[in-house]
Amino acid sequence: MREIDPFYRRNLPHIQPLNADYFITFRLHGSLPRGAIKNLKEKQLEIEKEISRIKSDTIRKIKSYEARKKYFIKFDDYLDAVNHGPKWLVNEAIASLVADSIKYRDGKVYVLLAYCIMPNHVHLVFFLPDDGDRRDKPSAYIVTDILESLKKFTAIRSNRILKRNGSFWQDESYDHIIRNKREFKNVIRYVLNNPVKAGLVESPEQWKWNWCREDIEL
Repeated sequence: MREIDPFYRRNLPHIQPLNADYFITFRLHGSLPRGAIKNLKEKQLEIEKEISRIKSDTIRKIKSYEARKKYFIKFDDYLDAVNHGPKWLVNEAIASLVADSIKYRDGKVYVLLAYCIMPNHVHLVFFLPDDGDRRDKPSAYIVTDILESLKKFTAIRSNRILKRNGSFWQDESYDHIIRNKREFKNVIRYVLNNPVKAGLVESPEQWKWNWCREDIEL
């Protein structure tokens, strides 16, 4: 399994391993202060430099995975606090637009597994379809292209609703490939429980803007 960078680097090619489930998080433009993101990234780079000095390849990979997981949790905690930037996704019309756009692509460019729309960010879990939904062949779709299309369409329509111009989504997105069944269940639970974690509701069922495939056992 490849090492996953916490954020897309848009000038690098995106490698798509076979039989992979993707956990994606993207957020509204300006939803986090630049200083907070800069500090997070600088600390992460320092940690990864330390990890790179570990001689054991196995231990280095484990430590790197753990560090990036902690990075994401801190990143998502900042977003859940909603202390900075816009909260356009609390607008029912916009949340509905994003949900419909996510569902529309199910079975076309990806197989949707779960999603959650928060006030300033979106969690999305899917795998890429093949001929006959086989997962042992390369997909014709590229994750970065899928996200670009989804974000572009919803940005244009959302800006019309808001009667504004300018950037709607942040360019960079968090991109993680789920490593095993245990992590898969943890990710799905995390996505569905995000509104509870953020203190918006008391149970996942109370949140209107999350969804999970019925055949997924947790």
